[in-house]
Amino acid sequence: MQSSYMTFDFGQLHYQQAMSGKKQTILFLHGFNSSSASFSSLFELLKDRFNLVSLDFSGHGQSDPITDKKHLNYYTIQGLVEITTQFIRRLNLQNFYIAASSMGCHMAVCAMPELKTLQGLVLIGCIHGRTKEKTMSCSFPEIGTIFNPTPNTSEITAIASLSASSPEGIQQMMRDLKNNDGQFRKIYSSYYLEETNAWVDEIKLLEVSGLPHLHIQGVQDKLINSIYYKDQLIKEGMKASQIQLINDAGHMVHLDQSKACATLIKDFIAQTT
Repeated sequence: MQSSYMTFDFGQLHYQQAMSGKKQTILFLHGFNSSSASFSSLFELLKDRFNLVSLDFSGHGQSDPITDKKHLNYYTIQGLVEITTQFIRRLNLQNFYIAASSMGCHMAVCAMPELKTLQGLVLIGCIHGRTKEKTMSCSFPEIGTIFNPTPNTSEITAIASLSASSPEGIQQMMRDLKNNDGQFRKIYSSYYLEETNAWVDEIKLLEVSGLPHLHIQGVQDKLINSIYYKDQLIKEGMKASQIQLINDAGHMVHLDQSKACATLIKDFIAQTT
């Protein structure tokens, strides 16, 4: 893996890539409280088949935290979508897929109208809804605890245990929680917690795009009611085959069951190429 940096107004954005001349490229977008390091196991399982790229959003992993107030918009959904689209354009990614986790799925779907060479989406451990009410109805009450901007040691352990179910996954989440910028959690969470914010109908965006998309959810997810969510997606007209539930996996499916996740990604790309 080659580690590189890209300069933005807020500072340096860290990303990793393994570009080896393969026909297809996958861009990985990490989730809330996470980082590009969460995809390490997937990279090992997929590097022989695809070109791979992953980034650390601002304030995450090895990317710079935002210290200048005039750039705090990069901690909002709109700012993160801008980062995503600029990053893709600067790397000149062509005919690529996005595999995103949790928060990264929102960035992928919202950026989708601007990504003319995007071929498909793999959406891991995320809820997409037409309204805030419908979206949040698919989550468990515990989801509110992940937005704590300054968790203590015991709270970090609790949040990590809500996000992943495997020992390795929990340890990775704990490392990311300790490293990531708490101010990001405070600003980003306002989209969900403040009643006045406009809501993006991500189901409509997926419908209008016409792009193939695969949803992967963990059966043991402690933040999202995966079985109920699958039923809701089917009611929205999606095929059951588009929504895969993986046993012995929590919210961070790619951390808990990387082999099963990699197999689904490979099969999906093979079927949509």
